[in-house]
Amino acid sequence: KVENVNDLPENERAAFLAKLARYYKLTGQKEKAVELLQELLSRYGLKGVDYDDLVSLAILAQEQGKLKLAYKLIEQARKLAKKPQQVVESTFWKAAVEAQEGRTDDAIIDYLKIAYDYPKFEPWASTALYRAAQLSEEKGDYRQALKLYRKVARLKRGTKEGEIAAKKVKSFLQRLNEEE
Repeated sequence: KVENVNDLPENERAAFLAKLARYYKLTGQKEKAVELLQELLSRYGLKGVDYDDLVSLAILAQEQGKLKLAYKLIEQARKLAKKPQQVVESTFWKAAVEAQEGRTDDAIIDYLKIAYDYPKFEPWASTALYRAAQLSEEKGDYRQALKLYRKVARLKRGTKEGEIAAKKVKSFLQRLNEEE
């Protein structure tokens, strides 16, 4: 039982606080988790915090609207990513934060990196492609959105995502024909 983090060896404190913050997140005590996360950063930095904790806490920070913090955590996770699955996952969450920050072009690029560099990593690849299509549509780049939705419709044929993408394709084709 740890009653005071200062009782731990100094090189274990950051990892302990990260695990504790993640525990609070998982038990629904998100505000307490964010407080611990901020204490962790101010007192110890991120050295010694493992990949899984960084990703989990980055998602928490993003959900809580603390986007600068989320970006910092996910960037550190990307540095620690060793396996392709980790590279894909951390890039996906980086793109999600970028999109939420309004950095649409950066988010699209990161989503497309996943889709084209790691196409076998599902559902990450097709979801990233779909999100890139959505962002392209929001940006008003309808031709790019159409191209991406077509690809999703082909990749995910027979699934709910594939049906939604196919409807988007149909809608875009109608809209583009009306414009011409």
